[in-house]
Amino acid sequence: AYTVARAVDPDNISCLLNLALLADSGFAMDEVETIRRELKSAAVDERRRHNIWQLSSSYGYVRSPKSFGELGWIWALSGNSAMSIASLDKATGLSGGYATASMRFLADIYLERNQHDKNEDLCRQLLAKHPNDAGALLSLARMASRKGDANAFSDYLTRARAAGADERTVACESALDLWQRDRPHEARAILDKLLNAHPNHSQAAAIMVGVLLAIDDPRALEAHTKRLEHTRRPNLAILLAIAQAKTSQGALAKARDYYERALSLRPGTAQIMERLLSLDIREGQRAPAGKRVQSILRINPNSSIANYVLATFELEDAKLELAEHSLRRSLAASTSPEALNDLAWVLQKQERYQEALEPALESLKINDQSSSAWDTLGVIYMKIEQPDKAENALKEALGISHDRPAVLLHLAQLYEQTGRHSQSTELVRAILAHTHEFSDAMAADLKALQKTLKEKGAM
Repeated sequence: AYTVARAVDPDNISCLLNLALLADSGFAMDEVETIRRELKSAAVDERRRHNIWQLSSSYGYVRSPKSFGELGWIWALSGNSAMSIASLDKATGLSGGYATASMRFLADIYLERNQHDKNEDLCRQLLAKHPNDAGALLSLARMASRKGDANAFSDYLTRARAAGADERTVACESALDLWQRDRPHEARAILDKLLNAHPNHSQAAAIMVGVLLAIDDPRALEAHTKRLEHTRRPNLAILLAIAQAKTSQGALAKARDYYERALSLRPGTAQIMERLLSLDIREGQRAPAGKRVQSILRINPNSSIANYVLATFELEDAKLELAEHSLRRSLAASTSPEALNDLAWVLQKQERYQEALEPALESLKINDQSSSAWDTLGVIYMKIEQPDKAENALKEALGISHDRPAVLLHLAQLYEQTGRHSQSTELVRAILAHTHEFSDAMAADLKALQKTLKEKGAM
């Protein structure tokens, strides 16, 4: 019957899934391999993906959670974690042990996508059914560690150990917790002991890179990284750890190579793509960065770094409302002083000066050594006619970055605004040697200031 239905409608994915189930159950039929190939093809065919949502209404019910689970795993391996979640979520709603396995895998995907609340909810559902599920307990321990809940972390880790969790995994979780609580030397001691007993333990070796970076031991990091580079068949964790080490050492081309290799193992993984985007920005590769931003946002529309980079492009193009929207999305995912400062700048460009003060001050609370942030604050105070505060902020900016042309221009504008024309003229003459560094907007502001000073006989 399924074969006939497929003959009538080759796009009937429900029949395809049920035929795959029959084949896996040992049912005698022709073209078993063809069915399996078509199932994999359905997972990556953009034209057919929509059918997964219409299986019951258009084609009838799939009879087994395993079919949804397998499609979910295929999508995960092909890099489409959103579609993977959709299929695995259906699998978890069906009965049987395979649904439990799907729940575990779905929890891992949520964790990878930084959807921590969903990961935690799913792990608690698993524990309600299987109180001694070591994987769920370890995942909840990690969540507790990230929240800084030491008691909950210790409780979950103890329960995971009692449930039979691998002692090496427990040691790695303990090291991660200590590292996150700013106790990297204690974390290193645990990892040293583990790696002395198990030199090829990839999780411990990967965590060690982050710990050595936290300790700031470049010699130990270099020696450890060289050992990792000789790993015969490096897995994802090792590739990412080497890439992180190479980035810290300034070997960006090598870091990029290792990130690309990691991405080939897990296509479409947003976190790896975000690391590559960071390298694009550091190396000034605007065109590749623009393409990568779009790729990341298709996978994770709430990516903090992708939205931040998109906002910088929009700001360059004077698309202030779009830039504001992107910056707010970035900040909703993760707070950074850079995004707060840029939001303040965008708001003041829209003449929303009082509103701009809050993110400007918040940015400086996080990092008071940012010349750009002090400059932004100075401009805002200048616009709301608080010249003393403006001058103090701009001089703070110059104290950090002595000859930054943008700050000199803003201070020259302030001097003109407050009637100190000779001082303004002096700064303008100093700035003229740096006009090649100016954006179009800054060049226009300088030209306007020169015109004003000439009209007042100061130039």
